[in-house]
Amino acid sequence: MPPIASPELAAAPGHPPGESEIVSAHAIPDGLRLLAAHWYVRHGERTPVRKRLTEHIAPTWNLCHTGREFHAAVLDLSGEGSARASLPLRRLVQDGAGATGRQGDCGFGELTDIGRASTYRVGAALRKLYVERLGFLPPSIDRDGIVQLRSTPMPRTMETLQQVAHGLLGPLSGSWRPSMIVRDPHDESLWPNTGACARLRRIDRENGKAVARELNETLLAPLDDRLRDVIGVPVRVDSHPSASGVLDTIYSARAHGIAVPPVFEDREVTDRIESAVCAEWFSGYRNPNGEFARLAMGRLLAELMGSFDRRIRLGDGDPLKLAVYAAHDTTVAGILNATRAFDGRWPRYTAHLSVELLERPPSSLFARLLGRSEHFVTMRYNAQPVRLPTCAGDGAHLPGSDGTVCTLVAFRSAVDAVAMTDKEWEAACEAV
Repeated sequence: MPPIASPELAAAPGHPPGESEIVSAHAIPDGLRLLAAHWYVRHGERTPVRKRLTEHIAPTWNLCHTGREFHAAVLDLSGEGSARASLPLRRLVQDGAGATGRQGDCGFGELTDIGRASTYRVGAALRKLYVERLGFLPPSIDRDGIVQLRSTPMPRTMETLQQVAHGLLGPLSGSWRPSMIVRDPHDESLWPNTGACARLRRIDRENGKAVARELNETLLAPLDDRLRDVIGVPVRVDSHPSASGVLDTIYSARAHGIAVPPVFEDREVTDRIESAVCAEWFSGYRNPNGEFARLAMGRLLAELMGSFDRRIRLGDGDPLKLAVYAAHDTTVAGILNATRAFDGRWPRYTAHLSVELLERPPSSLFARLLGRSEHFVTMRYNAQPVRLPTCAGDGAHLPGSDGTVCTLVAFRSAVDAVAMTDKEWEAACEAV
């Protein structure tokens, strides 16, 4: 099992494009009109999910000031009956020894002020693109149904979605408030749900062991002499800290301008670790039987295809135009892997994947009478067009699009290869 991305071929790590790049890079092909857009956004910059490398990187980061003072909705029983009230609160972080930190200290895995800013800018870019430039959304979004906002049930993604929504919607007036959809973790389809799917959990564990056997000595052991003094133990897929844990801490620190040990400024070092981590987490998608891809991303892609079909069938009777999902690296990479378009690099903070449904109206009177519109789908990863293998052949994409504007039929074939209903997923998850 070779690594997904070799150190020699891997591109330099880069941050996803900014607000102006998202807008300027986007184009609707001539003769087509936009019907619906779905955006999957990895949460913004955060702290590491646990304490690691503390001899070199401080375990507490004072970068979380924005979310520290807020108003909580509470029930007030002080008068007659009951009423909703607002309680101002200040949140402080306390460590395991009971010491309370400074105002603005972050918890582990928490969205930082930098993460809030970058995800706000994603929302602002969506507003400039779909409201100001394309006129696809109305200037004032003041009712449910036009935009759908959904997050996984984790604080950093919910706060990411709040920031994106603020940039997209702008200041709200009147009594309308946008709804944020959050599912129970057992029902969540925005991530490979190993917690709720025993079969997926077993396959994932087996894949991790296979990758460790394959890559620990060939890809990671050559780094031992350079990392021994920094980590203290050989870095392996299954070491403590693990390769993924080391990468998490290093990439989190670099995203915030925090100095890391000089060895991690060498691309060969980080590329080798990242390649091993990508293989550990995503090699299951390459199994020819497709079981891992179906269990990991099948429900989510089926939901996307179902939304497109409703939009085509109902037209403006389905008001949904833009859906924004605040999710994770495993969501973005999962969709790319399931559709055979993964680039072999770990998605950076605020990485985003957009999928748009386009329509070409009937060109002849006869076709118009029959209502025969043609439909296409475009996918963009960090604002750059994605070429899906199923869309490469003649007749599978819009002529002149170089394979980046798929016919709906070709896109559907990529989705159908992994799509699962909830009932199918639940039955498959119980398989031994």
